[in-house]
Amino acid sequence: MMVGILQDDEEQTNSLRRNKMNKMMKWSLAVACAVISTGSVMAQGDGGPLIDALVKKGVLSSQEGEEIRADMTADLAATPGGMITWGSSAVRGVRIYGDARFRYEYNSTRSQNTAQPNEAEDHRYRYRLRVGADYIFAQNWSAGIRAETQADSTSTNTNLGGFGDKTGDELRIGLVYLTYANTDVLGFIDNLKFTAGKQVQPFYVNGVNGFVWDTDMNPEGFSQDLSWKNVATDGLSVSLRGLQFVTSNVNNATPVGGKDPADAWGFGAQTEVDYQWASKTGFKIAPLFLGFQNDDAGAQDGPGALRQDLTDSYFFLLPAEVYFNAFGRPLKIYGTYGINLAGEDRNNLQAAERTSTAKDQLFNAGVTYGSARNKGTWDVTAEYRFVESNSYTRNLQDSDFNGGRGNAHGPVASFGYAFTDNIQARATYFHAMNIDKTQAVLPAGGNVTSSADVLQIDLSWRF
Repeated sequence: MMVGILQDDEEQTNSLRRNKMNKMMKWSLAVACAVISTGSVMAQGDGGPLIDALVKKGVLSSQEGEEIRADMTADLAATPGGMITWGSSAVRGVRIYGDARFRYEYNSTRSQNTAQPNEAEDHRYRYRLRVGADYIFAQNWSAGIRAETQADSTSTNTNLGGFGDKTGDELRIGLVYLTYANTDVLGFIDNLKFTAGKQVQPFYVNGVNGFVWDTDMNPEGFSQDLSWKNVATDGLSVSLRGLQFVTSNVNNATPVGGKDPADAWGFGAQTEVDYQWASKTGFKIAPLFLGFQNDDAGAQDGPGALRQDLTDSYFFLLPAEVYFNAFGRPLKIYGTYGINLAGEDRNNLQAAERTSTAKDQLFNAGVTYGSARNKGTWDVTAEYRFVESNSYTRNLQDSDFNGGRGNAHGPVASFGYAFTDNIQARATYFHAMNIDKTQAVLPAGGNVTSSADVLQIDLSWRF
């Protein structure tokens, strides 16, 4: 009798154990299917179709299906916006992005020195990779990071070659910043934004590859942006922007030339007025003031030595554009005028530049028709540039035009075509010639560039 009771208890225990294991297997299968089908679950909010299919196949009972549905709904509701949680629960959203580009580049430069004529040609095969993420936090905060190839401040390109070696393939930090943004502040400011860190420059500039601010150059510091919409009349927007960034950080305890060194800063302020009186039709004008301490790159274009008691530069720039649609495509006519307020003084301090007539002014003018953004679209740009020898700083100027040097003028042309929404081809040509060919003294070796040509053919894709 006792043996029969023990056998019954053992069978009952084994039955309970089998039921629990079956239930665990069913739930594990359901969860695994849910993970694999995350996109569908997120779209439905409760994974309904998937659970219904499992119930219909007999994998789950109706009651088990409802229990799993309730648990998944609760988990989804606990994650803000129905998004995947990344680390901290304070992250409300994440956008991961990137782009890559292959480039063929041809460079040709010719020397100005007639006694030692020289022409150099270079063919380069290059690539660029940038990967980043934007993070949205609670209470108006956000952040961004981006890694990119190449360490140069005005280039993200790495040369191919070396039989497939990895030299130069390292990723560097191109962006890392924190932003606070708010709308309708105190009922007075429509939009307000503060950013700290290594960031995309906040100013409106124009021209192929940026002209006065190379598109690869990301300042390190602080920026502010305040804007108002429909000021005085519909369609009129006004923005005020500021930027303060570190240009040189030195060891203040190490004297140089008997003087204590100091950290150097750059700063800028811009007011942009954008008046759009019809759909995609309007104009904008945005005066910009830039200042730099110890701008030693501001006068490297001439052969003379710059005295160290005048190394600050102050630039006034006036970018503007008119935009409208023509024959169903966007058309933009743009230009920039600029002057280095210390350019003539810097020019006169260079012994070899005393007779130079190219001193302190620069400008560009161009037109862009079309927009190579979506599949089958294209754009074409024609631009002219004029940059006197001490008119601007090589730290910011587009490095593709005359190597970022001054005392040059010439045309720029670009054509782009989008094969798909993400894949684009582009060809860009730069031609630069000397403005002033009468420099009294040539440096040792006589290598002053007379003209320079650059051709770039790109294939790029976004992901």
